[in-house]
Amino acid sequence: MNKSKNLDHISTENKEIARRVIDLCEIVSRTKSTECTDFYNPFEVKELTSLINTYDTISFSLIGNEDSESKAILIYPEYMDELNPSDYVSLVKIDKKDYEIAHKDVLGSLLSLGIKREKLGDIIINDEAIYFYIRNEILDYVLLNLEKIKNYGVELEVIDLATPIAREIDYEEKLITCASARLDLVLANVYNLSRSDAKNAIEAGLVKVNYKVTYKISETLEVGDMVSMRRRGRFIVGDYLGLSKKDKLKLIIKIIK
Repeated sequence: MNKSKNLDHISTENKEIARRVIDLCEIVSRTKSTECTDFYNPFEVKELTSLINTYDTISFSLIGNEDSESKAILIYPEYMDELNPSDYVSLVKIDKKDYEIAHKDVLGSLLSLGIKREKLGDIIINDEAIYFYIRNEILDYVLLNLEKIKNYGVELEVIDLATPIAREIDYEEKLITCASARLDLVLANVYNLSRSDAKNAIEAGLVKVNYKVTYKISETLEVGDMVSMRRRGRFIVGDYLGLSKKDKLKLIIKIIK
């Protein structure tokens, strides 16, 4: 198998994880075993599954909630029936009670245990509870060591991986005005940056549009696009509200908390 050739259609930022997936595919092909990847976002999953599809004797399935932002990929020989995903990934529940806990609090507490972000899938917080997906290889460690989130004591419970979860995105709306929906202009307005700082962040590969790193400063954003900037956060482009009196574009931005 020519690994370099297989990577030709993979974006630059995904080549390292693509090499890992190739290694897993080679193991499955050679030993007839099953392997599971870490969690990847929709753009990464799209590229990685296209890579897996180049192997004639291998099948795959995705592990995660139906509308999960990140999913793990289970890779196995094509002659096998689809395997039990709970052998590889677990879903953990924490009763929310009246705790004031945000996504960043949960993620921060988990990462402070020394685990890698890619070992964690979606973190979902609704009125009832906090949920997160996790690779089984670190499950016992987290169950033993995660005792607090912020200043709240927490108890963890592993529940059925197929449990349907109501996903609620908590966001704050912000009205911005800018000359156009160019990425650099919108980014500068949302995060109160200078235009040159926004431009530098994009050129440094710190910005993603719909999970894909972009270096195009002039990229035009559309309603529904999700933009993320490293160390700043994420936002969704909401509605266009027409033009201001100074002929500037009025946009509703949903800043994800």
